[in-house]
Amino acid sequence: MLVASGLLATGCGDDDNGESDDVAGPDLERYCQLTAELNRAGEEAFQGLEKDPQATEKDFEAAEKGFVESHQAQLNELEQVAPEEISKDVETLSNGLRARAGLGPGVDEAEEGAADKRVAGFEKQNC
Repeated sequence: MLVASGLLATGCGDDDNGESDDVAGPDLERYCQLTAELNRAGEEAFQGLEKDPQATEKDFEAAEKGFVESHQAQLNELEQVAPEEISKDVETLSNGLRARAGLGPGVDEAEEGAADKRVAGFEKQNC
């Protein structure tokens, strides 16, 4: 899955009757589009480090921090549009990413691993 939050952005806008939409709902097509974009961006962001035998844990944390900070809007939107059956798992993965970037509290590794398996299976079938 993604590189994938406790921080939720709200999508605001006016509809035809002047009411605002506070939060986007599940949207499989947009979810799949966002995961593809984030996966490509993650591969680009980390490919140099993954090939560097001298890279340290701090190097990876700095790269993850930069990735999260530069893709915050997409990560927030991903959580909003995640299909209901994986929405909690997507949130767990996003929180784990933020934690590894030093931008949030830690996430239980076993919980994150289980969430990753469920999300990967969902994406394989649906995206």
